[in-house]
Amino acid sequence: TITDFLLRKKQTIKTPIGEEITFEIPVGAKFGQKVTVIGAGVTDSLTKSRGDMIISINISLPEKLTPRAEKLIEELAEEIN
Repeated sequence: TITDFLLRKKQTIKTPIGEEITFEIPVGAKFGQKVTVIGAGVTDSLTKSRGDMIISINISLPEKLTPRAEKLIEELAEEIN
């Protein structure tokens, strides 16, 4: 969510082989930025070593905002801009 993104909360996702991994959204991350999690990718069948998992940062925006939420976001915009 946008709040997770702004607060850089740790995110837990499943890898292609079903394991759960946790990663942090980097400071200053931008929409579409790639984050590499070393050793969390698929195992190479020849070398038996694990590859890296590359995660694309995407955020979900709410479809509707309450009047209070709009006011809080406007206050946040004034604070950080």
